[in-house]
Parts: sequence; C-alpha cells; structure tokens
Amino acid sequence: MLDACAPAPASRYRTLGVLGGMGPAATIDFMAKLVARTPALRDEEHIPCIIISDPRLPDRTEAFLGGDGAEVLKALSERLRRLEAAGADAFVMPCNSAHHWAETLAAQTRLPLIHIADASLAEAVRRAPGARRIAIMGTPVTLRSGFYQRRMLSLGLAPLTLQDAMVERVLSGVRHIKAGDLAGGRDLLSAAASEIFATGADVILMACTEIPLVLKEGENPRLIDTSAALALASVVWSGSAGARERKVAASSE
Repeated sequence: MLDACAPAPASRYRTLGVLGGMGPAATIDFMAKLVARTPALRDEEHIPCIIISDPRLPDRTEAFLGGDGAEVLKALSERLRRLEAAGADAFVMPCNSAHHWAETLAAQTRLPLIHIADASLAEAVRRAPGARRIAIMGTPVTLRSGFYQRRMLSLGLAPLTLQDAMVERVLSGVRHIKAGDLAGGRDLLSAAASEIFATGADVILMACTEIPLVLKEGENPRLIDTSAALALASVVWSGSAGARERKVAASSE
C-alpha cells in the first residue's frame, strides 16, 4: 500500500487503475474530483486512468454481516487482475467498504494501493491539526472492519464510536442515495451529522463515497470528503501535483 504523503514518482504519466462501480455514481464523483484536483493546463497533463466501473458485485454490507465475504473478494480480485493486465501502475478503490478486503487484495498484486483511509486521515490532520475526536460516518463494514480506527490510534487520534441506531440511520441515508433519492438521503445524513457533532466530534469522516454526493465539505470544514482526499492522494502519487507551477515558471522565463 502507498503512503498518501509519500513523494511523487519521477514520471507524472503513470497510469492509475480505478476499481469502481461501488456504486457507479461514487466512481463518477471520484473521477470528477480527480480531474478537478489535477493541476493540468491541457489534456495531456491529466492522469491516465483505466477504470472498471462494474457494479455486479455482491452487496458488501450483506456479505460482511453474513460472515462470508468470499464472493466479494473473488469479484474484486478478478477486476484487479484486469486492471493489472491493462497496464495500471497503482490502483484505488473509491469505496470505503471495499477496503475491508484491501490487505488481501494488495497481497495478490504487484500494484500498490493508494489507501482511502491513509489519504483521508492525512487530509483530516492537515485541515484540522488540533482535532482529536474523529467520527466515522460509514457502513457497518467500514466501521467494524477497524482499518480507520487502527490508523487513528497510530496517529494519536481518538475514534468516536457511533451508537448502533446512528449507524443504521447513516446506512439508511446511503441506501436512499444508491436508490436515486438524493434529497431523502441528504435529509437523513445532514441530521445525523449534526447529532454526531453535538456528541463531541471534532471532525467527521464521510467514509462512504455516496455521502459526499449530498453533503459537501465546503459547507462545513469539519466534514472530510474521503473521496476527495483519495483523489488528492492520487494526484500526488501521479507526480502531476506541480505541473501547473512548472508550466507557469517555464513560461515566465
């Protein structure tokens, strides 16, 4: 796996593999954020991407709660092999829940994984350096898997545990979004976020990539968009982070 804060490689033309489709709208949202955060002045300076947006995976939450994620892992592994064969140099999964299987997937491939939790916590620390109590708005898979909490503890941060009823409300909001009811999803998730902040959270990670489709981090700087953080980490990895500055400097000489 890749450190989200690691120096960029020498070439800015490495190819990013996007293992998406979980869900399709979240994949499109990630790609839009990737393009928006790439400091390109022309098409050729954008990051080459190979995208698999195939939603025909078993439901991650149902598989996790049922105690059998073998079919999910099998489907993810097959798609990852396709990315590797197509020429990707690293891969991302714009889905928090899928990161429950991240370590197993990473062990199956030569491709490094740009991990969404590493990217998101790096962004949270950068944006709110004094924050300590971090809440995770996500699916039961993301919350119970523990990959966010382990990373928080290693950084000296305190994970804020959500009550089961709150987790269910967040999941309900996510399901509304997946079904196309953005207004209903926004109402549920906005109310949930307000209550979580009221319990003492310094920062909330929007740790399901559907959530930023209706809640915008620009409306509250203490909301961290994990999809946007993953996009930014991908730009840093690609080496394109300084493209605009190099171009402007060259043109002024």
